[in-house]
Amino acid sequence: AGMIVSNVAFFIGAVFLYKLTMREFDDRETASKSAWFLMIVPTGFFFFTFYTEALFFCLIVAALYYGREKRWLAASLFGACASVTRIIGFLIIIPLGIEFLKKFFDSPRGERAGLLARGSALLFVPAAILSYMTYVWWRFGDPLAFYHSQRNWNNYVSWPTVAWHNMIKLGLFFQILFSLAVLIGLVLTIYCFFSRLPKSYAFYALAIFLACTFKSNWEGMPRYFSVVVPFYVLLGHISARHKWAEKMITLGSIMLLALLTVLFANGYWIN
Repeated sequence: AGMIVSNVAFFIGAVFLYKLTMREFDDRETASKSAWFLMIVPTGFFFFTFYTEALFFCLIVAALYYGREKRWLAASLFGACASVTRIIGFLIIIPLGIEFLKKFFDSPRGERAGLLARGSALLFVPAAILSYMTYVWWRFGDPLAFYHSQRNWNNYVSWPTVAWHNMIKLGLFFQILFSLAVLIGLVLTIYCFFSRLPKSYAFYALAIFLACTFKSNWEGMPRYFSVVVPFYVLLGHISARHKWAEKMITLGSIMLLALLTVLFANGYWIN
């Protein structure tokens, strides 16, 4: 059942990604390339296995799409589901909140009361994670048990230097892999601020990047960055403008996807 959910969610997520990119650039080539890069992302095999990647991506991209469409209830419901699928999902409130505030201050004063009433649906996102924390508090006596348990895997909030020090214990290949993932994530995050993408995308990408790098363990970095929706929209935009970039990204992604898939199939911990 988990495999079926993952595969169906991935397909729906790819459709929403195409629709979202079409909305931003009104260009089929750009939208197609965004979806294409989703298909060949180096850790893409996690989308088809019993992991949360596919479902989480589907919920996030749907929330962003409806947020950009100013359909606050739909955006908040998808965002709420994302926040209980993964704790980091609650960060979706950042782009949704930015989109709402922009719409609010751009609207005539006479329309703001009604807009505020409709936008209050966005409170479902923090309400979802707070409800989960309340349940965990009742069940285990610690509302942050899900975070504190991560210390069993040497995973906690820290300066990036701690993660770098911990990575020395790994083999050279994994040091390069995880460092490369952080570098690519940093470059794409910065690029978001200087591209045609809405600033809500850029601040969301920045929040995800900081949440993933300011921790003691970078071993999940390639997998965590694979669900950052703005990266795919940005790559589609770049590749549509520069054919050489499309070729380089495609070649590099396919080669890494083949290598990491073989490693994962043979029992290597590559995430």
